[in-house]
Amino acid sequence: MDFTVELDNNTISIIPSGDLTYNTVYQITIDANASGYLIPTDEWQTLSTDYTFWFTSQYCPLFTTIGRIKIEAGNYAESLIDDTIYRMIHKNSLDAIDIYNTSTNNTYSYEQYGCTWDIVPYLLRRYVECKTAFDIISLVDMVSNSSGGDQLKRLGDLTIKYGAGGNAPTPDGDRKKQLYDCWNEFLNSIKGIQSAVRGYYDTSKGYPHTTRSYRINRVIKPEWATARPFTTPGDNWWRRI
Repeated sequence: MDFTVELDNNTISIIPSGDLTYNTVYQITIDANASGYLIPTDEWQTLSTDYTFWFTSQYCPLFTTIGRIKIEAGNYAESLIDDTIYRMIHKNSLDAIDIYNTSTNNTYSYEQYGCTWDIVPYLLRRYVECKTAFDIISLVDMVSNSSGGDQLKRLGDLTIKYGAGGNAPTPDGDRKKQLYDCWNEFLNSIKGIQSAVRGYYDTSKGYPHTTRSYRINRVIKPEWATARPFTTPGDNWWRRI
């Protein structure tokens, strides 16, 4: 990533030179020995070691919002940082497109519905919501049951904070079962979709949609086939169509 660094009094701004790439983790490291005044104490300090931080760009696609997921998962969602939940939504959104394409013999791209949830079909959105909330509860339960005490754990890209001292979510087997049933209901609904009319971009039959190429499947009829009988009282004759 190309960027410029601007200094305004005691504030350092790191400004990317172009748009950030979707679904990307950016890591920034400030080398040791960098010096400056601390805010708000105005004390002069020097870094003794490298300082590293990271952030992620926008995830695309996202078939629902993090607010909807937190409502579905309840207090379990508070055990995970937002970035972890966003990654889970993103992963399940990709899976929803794969399932849909496999079931309907379509070739939709992951960006078919853009990067937000507002035009995503209801079946795909609800699949992602139920599956993600179920994943959150399952993951937090698994980690909470593995050890006790207040802890912050990282499992690959997932970060979970939990504790036995009143901070751990109360197990809710009924809610987990409800989300499992919801997830499977919409999974089966997606698998049961049958496309009656192929879309404009469908190429599953090996040729473009007929509205894109009028020559496809065009039947050349003989001259006599362009006429049809027309009956009038007391007379039969042919007229062109």
